[in-house]
Amino acid sequence: MKHTMISAKTTLLCLALLALTSGCVNDYDVLTSPPDSEKVKIIIKVPAELEPKTLRVKYTSARCRMFVDFPGVGRVPFPGSNFQNSKFTRRGETDLYEAEVFVDGGGECEWQLDNVEFGVVYRIPNRFAKKVTAYYGGTVIVKFDGQHAPFNTVDQFIEGPDLSIVKDFYPWVREAYEFGYYDKSVNLAKEYESYRIYRARDARNIYFEPVLHSDLVVTSTSPKKRGADEIVTTTFRYPDGTEESNRELEPDFKKMQKIRLKAEAK
Repeated sequence: MKHTMISAKTTLLCLALLALTSGCVNDYDVLTSPPDSEKVKIIIKVPAELEPKTLRVKYTSARCRMFVDFPGVGRVPFPGSNFQNSKFTRRGETDLYEAEVFVDGGGECEWQLDNVEFGVVYRIPNRFAKKVTAYYGGTVIVKFDGQHAPFNTVDQFIEGPDLSIVKDFYPWVREAYEFGYYDKSVNLAKEYESYRIYRARDARNIYFEPVLHSDLVVTSTSPKKRGADEIVTTTFRYPDGTEESNRELEPDFKKMQKIRLKAEAK
C-alpha cells in the first residue's frame, strides 16, 4: 500500500514529463479551443445570502496519459487530467451568475471536457456567530462522459441539451470537536443524495437554482470528549424545538421539509 501511494504521488508530480513521452510536445496543460468549438453555459440563480463557488473544470486526454505502478500488476495507463478554475460573472444587477466552458479544449493533448463542479456557499457566514466559517454548501457535479452502467443507481442520467436543477437548502450551523480541535461552520443542509452526479453527455445549457429557506436554521453539536471506543453521536436541534441524537452526519432533510411545509400551511 505504501509503495502504491508513493508511486502514485511520483506519477502525479511527473505528469508533465509523462505527457511529453506520450506525444504532447508543448506545455501539456495549455487549452487552445477551436474558435467554433461548442460551449457549455452554466447559469446559477443565487440567493442574496449566498455566493457562487469557483467553477472547477476537468478536461481529460487519451493522448497525454499518466501511468501508475501497481505491485504485481505493473504500469497501468490512465487518461491525463487537466484542471481549470474559473469565476462566475454576475449578469448586471440581477441574481443570475453565468460562466461558459469549451467542450473541446484543444491543445497538443486534444483535451476534452470531462466534468464541471460548481455550487454556492454563504457570503457572510458570521451572521450566525463569531469566528464561523463557510464550510460547504450546495455542490453540483456534471459529467459529460455519458457512460451508463446498469449497476449505477446513484448517478442521474440526463438526455438532451438542457439540464435544470432546483433544490431546497437550509442553514446548518455545525459545532464539532474533532481530534482535539474545535470547529464551527455554517453549511447548507440538503437532500441526502449519496454523492449523486449528473451524467449529461449532451448538456449545453445548465441551470441551477438553490432555494434557500434562511428562516429555518438547524444546529448540531458533537461531544467535546469521548472514549477511544465510544461511538460518536451528534445532537441535532431543529427549528421546531425538537432534538435528536444519532450517528448521522447530516441533519434529517425530510424532517426539515415537513417543518417548513407545516409552517407554510398555517
